[in-house]
Amino acid sequence: MNRVRRLLVLLAIVLLATAAALTSRLAPAALAQAASNHNATRADFDRLMKELSNWGRWGKDDQMGP
Repeated sequence: MNRVRRLLVLLAIVLLATAAALTSRLAPAALAQAASNHNATRADFDRLMKELSNWGRWGKDDQMGP
């Protein structure tokens, strides 16, 4: 029974350490995203739509799928 208890404690420590490591790596990205500027103008939106669009990129005869 003592061996099982030690194994469970070790497993809990490993899980907590993993969760703490992942949280510390993800937190800065989440904070940066929360602090970003979302004040885009209509001109910004239209420019990005044109730059990022795939519409017509492969010609008139292009079809989706086989």
